[in-house]
Amino acid sequence: QALLGGLLSGLEVEELRKLQWADVDLETGAIRTGNTHQRTVTLSNEVRQLFQNHADHKSEPGVFVWDSSNQEPYSTAAIDALVNSAAHQAGVPAAEDIGAETLRSTYIAFLARQGVRRDLLEQTVGRLSQPMQDSIQMLSPPGANEDLQTIQRVYPALRAKAGSPGS
Repeated sequence: QALLGGLLSGLEVEELRKLQWADVDLETGAIRTGNTHQRTVTLSNEVRQLFQNHADHKSEPGVFVWDSSNQEPYSTAAIDALVNSAAHQAGVPAAEDIGAETLRSTYIAFLARQGVRRDLLEQTVGRLSQPMQDSIQMLSPPGANEDLQTIQRVYPALRAKAGSPGS
């Protein structure tokens, strides 16, 4: 669930793969990414709780947040498989077509439809490919110029998940 929350908070797949517990501040909900375009992603309280639940298992510094049995970071294929499995379990139609980038794109579209400024969108979700920028332009309302404080940043499914028992 924390992995899904990370994607629905703007983390890129490669950032998730390489994320170590030393990069995660559970107290403030801040994640420092270590990619070539360093940035800080602020987690919502709902997603921070998902990370906290995941951290109870293995939150040692120098350890990848998502690692395989040989302590290597998950591959992109493994992350896609986890997302795909979650989609199947949730009964999502055509779940076999859903991977990590699909989920991340869903979050980007969620923000774009609310009219968030593109520079703030890139601060939140990282660099955007040209095709993604074109899609955002079509999804954004005319004159989109919203600040992050004026929009809903928590994806609706995460709000519902955080409020459910056992989340």
